[in-house]
Amino acid sequence: MDDWVRARSERLGSSRGPCGQSVLSAVTPITQRDEGRGQREAFGSPHGPSFAVRTLRLMLRGAEHEYPLCLLDTMAVSEMVKRPEGLFRQFVEWSHGGPDIFVPCFTVYTLMELRRKPDLFGTFIERFDGYPCGMLKGYMELVGEEAANYPDPSHIEVCSLVFLPAPLGGEGNRLSNLPSILDRPEYGEQERRWNEAAPKIVEGMASLVQNYPPENGTAYTQSEVENFQLMASLPQLVYHGHRALVEAELSAGRAVDLDAFPSLKAMTFTVFHKFYADRSRKPLDSDAFDVLMASTLPYVEAFITESHQAEVIRKTKRRDDFLDGLHVFTLRDFRNGPPVRAATSSPA
Repeated sequence: MDDWVRARSERLGSSRGPCGQSVLSAVTPITQRDEGRGQREAFGSPHGPSFAVRTLRLMLRGAEHEYPLCLLDTMAVSEMVKRPEGLFRQFVEWSHGGPDIFVPCFTVYTLMELRRKPDLFGTFIERFDGYPCGMLKGYMELVGEEAANYPDPSHIEVCSLVFLPAPLGGEGNRLSNLPSILDRPEYGEQERRWNEAAPKIVEGMASLVQNYPPENGTAYTQSEVENFQLMASLPQLVYHGHRALVEAELSAGRAVDLDAFPSLKAMTFTVFHKFYADRSRKPLDSDAFDVLMASTLPYVEAFITESHQAEVIRKTKRRDDFLDGLHVFTLRDFRNGPPVRAATSSPA
């Protein structure tokens, strides 16, 4: 098995890159699989084998209902916090402007970036404490659950923690508790190590680009993109403890179904479009968290992000349909008022 993975990855692997295994090997596990894992709620319901759960089951307005999730990236949260009478108000009007309330959510990676500026983080807590919101699972936990549910990811629930304002939830469910949770020594150490690792992750990814040029010297074919997905994903599954699953499929003469790992697909597509398809672009340290955050995109209904990441998603949609249910917005879409609400996929 080791020889097989190495042979499939040799065009991407590099002895100079982190771990020397694959394009994503720079994203090594720094802690155990409990990034943000805490109390669990029972959210969502399976929509079928081809769709991930993009909703959150909550009791709001006196009735239990599944509400669509809207992921906010670090820039979106930061600008909303800084401009409460502008972007934040427009977001609230948009998220409440249809039959289904969009529940804002964020990743632990956004929290790490916000906490670099304590005043900004504190204002974020104050601003969003009055609204239901969720913290999403980290990429290792999502990949682990996708492996456990192989080949059907539709049962996976993306929320790790849900925060509710009074009187919808008790004191233990308030977003205002988050700072004290993150101030615990074990979380502080994890946060410090992730922040220190981000530049190295980006450097490692960028160092592997030269090992996989397009055959025609200019643009990648669809076949080359699909091969990239395979070479980048299989070593990741093995590296993160899912060797038995990969070996079982290959021993049975079956290809590993990458559609069963939407979080990994979203990450590898993000790497491809940020580093490979646009080789003239200078990598940024923030690319590391963008790649990790992308793991949650198949499990949310909407995403508000900066223009480059929005373009990455648009390019991904032209290559693959697994993100077709995702509505993508940039901050510009909210500057002159709430954008038009599209129909959601949440159950009636």
